[in-house]
Amino acid sequence: MGNKRLGDLFMNCLVNDNSLYQVDESGHISAAITYHEVAPNVWQVDKTFTTSNSLRNQRIVKELVAGMVTYARKEHKKIVPKCPQTKRIIDANPTYQDVL
Repeated sequence: MGNKRLGDLFMNCLVNDNSLYQVDESGHISAAITYHEVAPNVWQVDKTFTTSNSLRNQRIVKELVAGMVTYARKEHKKIVPKCPQTKRIIDANPTYQDVL
């Protein structure tokens, strides 16, 4: 399966093989969210990670969660956030509640 860009959502946001990830200017993965389908139209988000400690406190994970929510809406899926960081971000944002 090839990479799919999420349209104009984020300049460097890609989807491939049950992960949504961002790449840096050099084309290297800088952060990712992994997920899998647990039921028809339901994705479970397993974890988020960054490839560098310096990225952990930046907005990159919030951007990835926003991308995941937008992708789920586009694909008519619900999200079960098993990843604690993803759960905190989704729970804190009232506009994301429709994907739960």
